[in-house]
Amino acid sequence: MKENQYILDFLLQNRQNVLFFTTAQTDVIVKAACALANTHGGTILIGVNANGDVSGVKEQDISMIMMSLSREVSPSLPFISKTMETNGKVVGIVLIWDGANKPYVANGYSYILSHDEVVAASPNEVIELFASKQAVEDGWERMTQGPDPISLLDNGVLDKIKDSLRKKEKSNSVTSNEEVLKQMGFIRNGELTNAGIVVTTKTPSVFLPQTRIRVSVFSEKDKKPSLVDVRLFDSNMVKAVDNIAEYIYSLYPKKVVIDGMVRQEIETVPLTAIREGLLNAVVHRQYESYQSFVIVNAYANHLEIVNSGNLMKGVTLDGLKETHRSVLRNPDIANAFYQLGYIEMVGSGTLRIISECRRNGCPDPEWSIQDNCVVLTFPDVHHHLSSLEKEHQIDLSNLSYDASVTESLTRIVEYLTHNKRVKLNKLTEITGKSYPTVKRYMQILKEAGIVKYDGNLRSGGWVLV
Repeated sequence: MKENQYILDFLLQNRQNVLFFTTAQTDVIVKAACALANTHGGTILIGVNANGDVSGVKEQDISMIMMSLSREVSPSLPFISKTMETNGKVVGIVLIWDGANKPYVANGYSYILSHDEVVAASPNEVIELFASKQAVEDGWERMTQGPDPISLLDNGVLDKIKDSLRKKEKSNSVTSNEEVLKQMGFIRNGELTNAGIVVTTKTPSVFLPQTRIRVSVFSEKDKKPSLVDVRLFDSNMVKAVDNIAEYIYSLYPKKVVIDGMVRQEIETVPLTAIREGLLNAVVHRQYESYQSFVIVNAYANHLEIVNSGNLMKGVTLDGLKETHRSVLRNPDIANAFYQLGYIEMVGSGTLRIISECRRNGCPDPEWSIQDNCVVLTFPDVHHHLSSLEKEHQIDLSNLSYDASVTESLTRIVEYLTHNKRVKLNKLTEITGKSYPTVKRYMQILKEAGIVKYDGNLRSGGWVLV
């Protein structure tokens, strides 16, 4: 119930992108949804008036509206829907994405939102909608990398999307991977788009190296950060968000708070807040550049999620702490996370991070711009040292004066703690370095007595001593 009220309160504050309908007027709502998709996206609230008074609607009426949105708008409308109960009454919520296949047409007309009014688009406005579609088509998300990525599809992620589409009654006919990819707009000229590679392949870094996400854990020695663990996550962004969030969360022990006779465990860093921070990073990051990155730094006294690039035009640091319209850099990738239920509404992620931190008695998170990067910081949180430092306390800092070399050596040692008889080819993937460079690194570690080659040339590999 609290979560439902949070959603309703958010929508009532963010009125610029919300249309209110006290009754289930199917034809009017279809036009409104079409207009939102053609404009900047937004939300339709059914069973609530603009003052926040809940009249409620019947669930079967909401279902009929969802069917109409799927059938009467062309091309396929980018939306998700949910119902919730507040004060014993049912409210319908329809989230409309800023469409990438404009113009959207309902009953032979294109509609747009003008001064909060739904109106039919003029001929010149329709031309502008076609132009915006072409800009998206020419963008990075819709580019392809040839036919090879199709062979590396992650069936688990595709099954999740398939199930989500069925549950939302958007397409009961989606049965094959190809149909899922078409429904999501991830296929172009028979090839997987960059957005499709990022979301649906097992290892997108094979084609797009910049998609790897690095997580570094630091302890503090002599009042200076000391690197103790580095992990590279190179799976698709869906799995990466889940796996990284769980790993970071495992680093921070829960706090025990005793209030009178009640003993309560409170999260040091809420898992929901970590996930939302990662989601914002992977959805809004600049993938175009091979130099772009998302990295996570877990220091001894604070946690950082760093995303290269600046905020989108119209978004400010102060605005992140208030209700705001989310300006999308990667609408296709964001739409996939919407369909999967990872994102509930546009512009609410940063507020959810703040809300979760406050609910657990944690300091408010902070956003800043540093060296052309957007940095989300969870201040005054302390992790326990990783198992790598406890079980394999190896100081590699004296092996090289180059910090980047030390980082690569640490990466190799961490990987060898969990894997045996590793070939050099695999270590080139782990470090992102060339074969000769990694060969030189292994010689450094071998001479230091840290690693050795175990077995013969054909079946053997590198292991920790």
